Amino acid sequence: MSIELWTWNTPNGRKISVALEEM
Repeated sequence: MSIELWTWNTPNGRKISVALEEM
């Protein structure tokens, strides 16, 4: 998923990636 690529570059990306994993 390309979403994980740009999420790591953003400060809040880590929080988003964690939220996606929880879903």
